[in-house]
This record gives sequence, C-alpha cells and structure tokens, in this order.
Amino acid sequence: MNILDTLENLVNQTAFFSLSVGNYIMILVACVFLYLAIKKGYEPLLLVPIAFGMLLVNMYPDIIKAPVGDEAGGLLHYFYILDEWSILPSLIFM
Repeated sequence: MNILDTLENLVNQTAFFSLSVGNYIMILVACVFLYLAIKKGYEPLLLVPIAFGMLLVNMYPDIIKAPVGDEAGGLLHYFYILDEWSILPSLIFM
C-alpha cells in the first residue's frame, strides 16, 4: 500500500487539482490554438507563442504571482522585473 500512498500524494501535489473551470476552458482554447497553428498553418508565428503562454499560465497559475513577504514570486514575475529594468531586451538582442 506504500506505492499507492506515494502515487496518491504525487497526484494531489499536481496543479490540476487546484484549477478552476475557467482554467480548464482556457487550456482547451490554447490546445485549439496550437492545433490551428501547427496542423492547419494559420499564423503559426503568432498563435504558437500565444497558445504556449496560455497553457503555461493556466496550468500553473502561481507562475505569475508577485512575491509576498518572505515568499518568492513566480517565474513570470521575475521575467517582468528583468523587462522593466531593460535587461531582458538587451539579453535577447546580444
């Protein structure tokens, strides 16, 4: 039974149990965008980054949270800070 407890713990720690219905709808929309961009070829340079961003933010909503107290912020918050300080555009064009 130890393996079953471990698997149950693993499943409960995933982000899919804390998502709302709106997150699931937006994940479905992102998958439709990816299908249209990859399979049908409708503006792939535009739709693929949009769909990837939609998937990233809706699969793990804490990725965009701001730091609170001693708790660290999400990854996209730090990307925003790098962009705000004009570091990220310089790194991209190097």
